[in-house]
Amino acid sequence: MAYPISQTFAIKPQHVVNDNALYLTKIDVYFKSKPTRSDAGGVTLQLREVESGIPTTTVLPFSEVHLELDDINTSATAATATTFTFTSPVAVLVGKAYAFSIISDGDDPDYQVWISKTGGADVGTSKKVTQDANDGTLFAAATGGSFQPVSDENLKYTLYNGQLTSATGYVELVNQDVEFFSLSAATGTFREGEYVFKSGVSNAAQNIAVTAGNTTIQAATASFGSLSAGQHIVINANSTVFDVLEIASVSNTTILTTVDVPKYGNTAATYFATIVGKVDHWDADEPAQLYLKDSSATQSNKFEATNTLTGEVSKATATIGTVLNKNMSYVQPNIGRTNTTRTKTTMDAQRLFRDDTNANYTKGNIDFNNQTYFNDVSTVVRSRSNELADHATTRSFTFRVNMSNLSSQTPRYTSPFVDTDAATIKMFEYDINEQYVTAGSFTVGESYIIRTVGSTSFTGIGAGSNAVDVQFTATGVGSGTGTAFIDESVNDAEGKARYISKLVTLADNLDAEDLNVYLTAYRPPGTTIEVYAKFLAEDDPEQLDAKVWTQLTGQASNPFSQNSNRFDFKEHEFNLKSAAPVTNAAFLNSSGVFEYVNEAGIKFNDFKYFAIKVLFWGEGHHQVPRLADIRAIALAA
Repeated sequence: MAYPISQTFAIKPQHVVNDNALYLTKIDVYFKSKPTRSDAGGVTLQLREVESGIPTTTVLPFSEVHLELDDINTSATAATATTFTFTSPVAVLVGKAYAFSIISDGDDPDYQVWISKTGGADVGTSKKVTQDANDGTLFAAATGGSFQPVSDENLKYTLYNGQLTSATGYVELVNQDVEFFSLSAATGTFREGEYVFKSGVSNAAQNIAVTAGNTTIQAATASFGSLSAGQHIVINANSTVFDVLEIASVSNTTILTTVDVPKYGNTAATYFATIVGKVDHWDADEPAQLYLKDSSATQSNKFEATNTLTGEVSKATATIGTVLNKNMSYVQPNIGRTNTTRTKTTMDAQRLFRDDTNANYTKGNIDFNNQTYFNDVSTVVRSRSNELADHATTRSFTFRVNMSNLSSQTPRYTSPFVDTDAATIKMFEYDINEQYVTAGSFTVGESYIIRTVGSTSFTGIGAGSNAVDVQFTATGVGSGTGTAFIDESVNDAEGKARYISKLVTLADNLDAEDLNVYLTAYRPPGTTIEVYAKFLAEDDPEQLDAKVWTQLTGQASNPFSQNSNRFDFKEHEFNLKSAAPVTNAAFLNSSGVFEYVNEAGIKFNDFKYFAIKVLFWGEGHHQVPRLADIRAIALAA
């Protein structure tokens, strides 16, 4: 057959009650003959779209099936079927025309199929065929790859559709086997996609023979008794060359085969079994971080702190500092799915792990198309090794797509379809400033403002007094229960979550002597918004960039937003303080007059230029403030 022969068909509404679609599971085709040569190829069947009554080249998903010569059944009486079973049920709409096409390998003309011809005789009964067997049309090959309809002829075939045994079902989507590491003592550069293995493992007692390009590995004496399929071994081809291989099967104690093809040969190679992953992300900046995908960690052999890692190709090495978890603030699902008029899909979070406990967290009504925020509980996706350590085989991230058929009648023909191969759920983390630092974690040389005193002696680590709002530069890490904010007034660059305005220049002869700042912001409980400003008088020869940030004071009436409503924006007001929070900062003096002193000691009581910085603080990545707009009003006294 130079081109495929095709048969069109359509599912009639009377065959499907109260629905507009069904799923085809297989097709029977009846062959009259096939090649007698042992080297002959097979046959492919495809379901195709139809346009204007003509088959197209568009193949329906999962509908292409290939059978070899020996799988093709023939019959002299058209009684024996050859069944083409789809790898997954194929959805078709009721009343819509489709075609199935039969294509022989190499256009072999010895493949023939049984057809019915109006006016001809039935091969089984010899009765005359008086009408077309169905409403479809047979198409034969034509020059140029087109389809030529054949009048009064139809293929003999049988369509099979699936029926549901239950009205409901679900599919679960879980996190992949990923590891997140912070590293120390890193040397070299890990390469994306390369194997990274846990090194420092002793070689097996017996050497093995490895041939480059040959997946069969031989041991002279019993050596493979403790190995199994799915494990990884590292071949020391020589002292500096490694070959990481996944085991496909272990035939016996002296012979195994590998999935990966050995790159090097050695008749007396050393090896060791270990756990591996492939480089997904590598960040050399301190602290260095390495993310691995396809982790092979097991309950008995996990990645842990102080483990040494080695890159197969790069030879880069590093020591694991911490096996990390990744915070999750919100998710964006992208789930390929299909529904009919009688089916429905919903999604929920069956299991998410909290970052502070081993408890599970559930959340319903996950949107398929928009972001879903986890603003009530701080959740994480754990490294695979941490999952194994804390929860055995339980995954830290389990989403469930619930599928249902809404018909009360049976049989039920249709189900929602979920394409798990194309399903992705992207995870995002808000990068928020830490709300405060607890004593014992202060950084020497860093400036802080006391938040709570507790049992901490702040005077012992650089503070002038043990009082709230006192600014100090830490001379030690501290101890006790006291907490402090990082003092952003003396640092332009600090603050991961911040907004800094452009330079604002007031009109000539409109120099100001006060500043009010108004924010429209979402500020849930447990978060803080800080506002700072820089000021420069027209006669001040210094530069605005050289000025310290003056922290403005927020009004006690500034409200919190509802945590359950991300769009509960409130207005917040900030004003100059009546005392300078830091040296050379601006303030309102005892007479209520604006004042600041420059580095030369000159006092100024007005300003022509200013800029604003807004900092956003939170106690976790799940609750974060957001800014909708900002207004600044420069005032004359």
